[in-house]
Amino acid sequence: MSGKFITPTVAWKNFKVGEIASETLSEEIKGGVICTNIRISGQTYGKNPVSIFGVLCRKKQMSLCPAVLIVQDFKDGADPALAMQFAEKGYTALVVDIAGKTEFSEKAERPFTVYPEEVSFADYNEKAESSDAVENGVENTCWFVWSRVIRYAAEYLKRQPFITGVGALGIFGAATPLWHVLASDCGLISSVIVGNAGWKGYRGINKFAEKDEPQFSNEQLQYLAGIEPQAYAPHVKCPVLVISPTNSPVYDADRAGDTVSRVSEKIYSALDYSVGGREEISNDCFQSLLAFFSETLIKGNLTDLPTFVGVKGKLTEGALKIEVTPTIKGLKELSVYCAEEFTEPQKRSWNKVTDVESEKNGTFAFIYHPFRQSGAVTYFARAKYDNGFCVSS
Repeated sequence: MSGKFITPTVAWKNFKVGEIASETLSEEIKGGVICTNIRISGQTYGKNPVSIFGVLCRKKQMSLCPAVLIVQDFKDGADPALAMQFAEKGYTALVVDIAGKTEFSEKAERPFTVYPEEVSFADYNEKAESSDAVENGVENTCWFVWSRVIRYAAEYLKRQPFITGVGALGIFGAATPLWHVLASDCGLISSVIVGNAGWKGYRGINKFAEKDEPQFSNEQLQYLAGIEPQAYAPHVKCPVLVISPTNSPVYDADRAGDTVSRVSEKIYSALDYSVGGREEISNDCFQSLLAFFSETLIKGNLTDLPTFVGVKGKLTEGALKIEVTPTIKGLKELSVYCAEEFTEPQKRSWNKVTDVESEKNGTFAFIYHPFRQSGAVTYFARAKYDNGFCVSS
């Protein structure tokens, strides 16, 4: 059954967050951090609102501070471990469950978000979430309902008197509905997306493979236009950092730059690669996202955040000369990563090049010698700065 097309420009039309009721379920102190289990009323379907479950973490003595809203991978639900790390660094952190009733929540006997019967399809199941087609209209999908949960949770934080501003962190599959929220008038100060720059609808169609342009069904086109992050990127309304594992088997790292490049030039955006990562990111990248939140949420400025790293390469007599032009201010380390042969990102083995051949007017030259039998070389540059922030080309 074909539904109507819903695009980012109309997905949030006439949407408003009304009154939000909240309830404290329990509270405990762990190492100086107060962890409070709460329920928040979400959007109403039929006669019943969504009952959003979350865990609010903050230091005992903390008064005014910024907040980070965390939407983590579906299997993790509202596990507070990551939120506690943010609380220890001086944030209020709220992790919310969007998955609802799942086999994971039942096995762990943990609380979860309760969806009314009218939207029971929002309870996570792997088949629905992994689908790259929309059969009954975008508004009747789990992603559409999940994005409303995130929007209500963000609004709940904004309305707390002890919060100075709110950022958001979305991780892997659960980051898709966060992309939707970023394209709405959500009032977020900044956001970090880990592992999900979209393009799931292109699975098996590698960017640099020599294949014909795919032919999509109407249902697949609805998914691409109304669900995928790359469709929402041009409408993002706050600074965003995207961290992409280079070897993800689900999200094409080669297309991550395409998504980030769609963000308006008026909005700060940056891309960083977690080298060799598949379903995780490195500690280096985690420190980078902490630096990003520190600059945007605590210091409240973007002046110390670098722009994209410029890079170009030329093959001469079997040697690849790669010229890199980074932001110089605060530059601590500059390197180039190269991988050979494979057009499939998940199969690549990365070689790090750190020796600079020459430097002139802020452009650094690196030399890489590929194997003679290599059919292709994929490369990118990565710059690390004094504040711990990293950005890739």
